[in-house]
Amino acid sequence: MMNKVSVIGCGKLGSKIAYTIAQRGIADSVVIVDVLADVARGNAMDIAQSVAFVNGCEVIPGGYEDICGSSVVVVTAGKPRTPDMKDRLELAKVNAKIVSSVCAGIKKYAPDSVVITCSNPMDLMNYAAFKALGFPAARVIGFGGWLDSARFKYVVAKHLGVKMCDLSCDVVGEHGESMVPLFSRVRVKGAAVEFTDADITRITSDVRGIALEIIKLKGITDFAPASCVADMVEAVIRDSGLVAPCSMNFSDVSVGVPVRLGKNGAVAVDWKMSDVEKKMFDESCEKLRGLVGKLGV
Repeated sequence: MMNKVSVIGCGKLGSKIAYTIAQRGIADSVVIVDVLADVARGNAMDIAQSVAFVNGCEVIPGGYEDICGSSVVVVTAGKPRTPDMKDRLELAKVNAKIVSSVCAGIKKYAPDSVVITCSNPMDLMNYAAFKALGFPAARVIGFGGWLDSARFKYVVAKHLGVKMCDLSCDVVGEHGESMVPLFSRVRVKGAAVEFTDADITRITSDVRGIALEIIKLKGITDFAPASCVADMVEAVIRDSGLVAPCSMNFSDVSVGVPVRLGKNGAVAVDWKMSDVEKKMFDESCEKLRGLVGKLGV
């Protein structure tokens, strides 16, 4: 069976996601859709040439009719926050309209796909997508928790002086200021790690602020997000059962929780958290519920 992945929105992040999926040979074909047709066509040509000596992945520019039969649809469409926007909720209201419009095309042409939301603010946009699509919650997931976990791993590796590949680190909750790094679950080669209160405060602050630090230095975060999205796409395509924190939809909120990823999307799994972490997670959920209520989707 041929596997197709579609990426809707081919700006800096969307194009990097399409490139990463093609380079890894995750799908037989990648369809790139954008309101700027020439940009989609140029990116498709460039990415296709990048895999000429790597694999047989076909990269195609197209419209919504071309996403038909996609196993996974990645949504990056949306506008960045501008200086005149008072807060993230204002951005959410703008991007919710865009995401809802995109979802109309997905619902029509790829009704059996798993949808991965990347548009910001990610948890709110994943909820907006869930409401617009009407798909089961398992098939509408946000990528933020896996990215936050990569960033947590990076910061902890530097703190402990170990290799990232030897670490297990996870983050749940909002993909934003109220994210919850799970220090109780940190392992180095399977062994638990003790952190002081001061360590926890500093590392949490660093993890929450690292995206802004990168943006100040280079203007955008793209390599790590693209890699994390590609991991999720691969888990669905290969039905691998990867366990990762992802934003998952519930009746009144979308929030980062541990899930098992496979061909049918995401299935929530139970993780033990400390009492402090559980309290922080509940507070993160409440914050997002309040924003969902104000978003009005």
